[in-house]
Amino acid sequence: MAYGMQPPGDPTAVMGRRIVAYIVDSLLISGIFIVVMALTKNNAYTRAPSGACQILRDRGFSGQCLQFGSRVYTWKSGGAAAGYGSSALASFLDLVVLQGITGASIGKLIMRLRVVNAQGKPCGVGRAFVRWLLLIVDAACFIVGLLVALLTQPHRRIGDMAAGTYVVALAYAGRPLPGAPPSYQAAYQGAPPYQGAPPYPGSPQYPYPQTGAPGWAPPGAAPPPPPGWGTTPPPTPAEWGAPPPAPPAAEPAPPAWNAPPSPPSPTPAPPASEPPQAAPPPTDRPAPASPPAAGETWWNKAFDEDDESEE
Repeated sequence: MAYGMQPPGDPTAVMGRRIVAYIVDSLLISGIFIVVMALTKNNAYTRAPSGACQILRDRGFSGQCLQFGSRVYTWKSGGAAAGYGSSALASFLDLVVLQGITGASIGKLIMRLRVVNAQGKPCGVGRAFVRWLLLIVDAACFIVGLLVALLTQPHRRIGDMAAGTYVVALAYAGRPLPGAPPSYQAAYQGAPPYQGAPPYPGSPQYPYPQTGAPGWAPPGAAPPPPPGWGTTPPPTPAEWGAPPPAPPAAEPAPPAWNAPPSPPSPTPAPPASEPPQAAPPPTDRPAPASPPAAGETWWNKAFDEDDESEE
């Protein structure tokens, strides 16, 4: 979720506001410690000599002793533990729970800062807990974390490097930071990239078209070669609503191992030849006269035979 238009420049260049936010959080936690210690003190002495706490310890006092000039304050063991415990609890709630859920402690909320991960989302309770533990190193002499954050790019203290977090201005929250994976930047195609950030999908500088666009191919995949001369073109896809093609005929399954061979198919017997017919017996009868030709009558035939006999 974006919180505003992204200004130009480095999103982590907010060191001045970070110092003020740190001071605000420190004053808040210290104030809770002072209030609890004031409510749980055992005795208060005035016009005390210098070294009064050491004198009390020499006389057998085993509690907590604190001297400010001529004033001396003492606490029993339980009262001092309550003061330190309340300040530690306040620090945990402010810098771990609140900062992990919302991305900002009370001081950062006032200074409009956010602690985010590489994708621009709130850092989470786990990352905030790592930052809180490493305050022991970063807060040493109030200079270790400050020098590391000032001299690194992006500006991160040791706790940020260990937890993988960034402290950015409110306007940058909700957007991936430089170096975030491109898959996370795809959700923010409407926002311009940070200075030095790789182009996200959909931007004019992105080297590949979007998924589903004409000619889209995954990065690094070579296009298929054109079909050679004489090769069969690939089948065209069936149109919507067309009946599916008939499945190919199933081939007979091969015989199982050690199975008996199938019996050969019977060969059809040749057709029986007909017995020869006996020749008809000879007869003395004359062959019948051939029928008269077309256009010739019996009368004409008879006269023709008479004429031949007379000659």
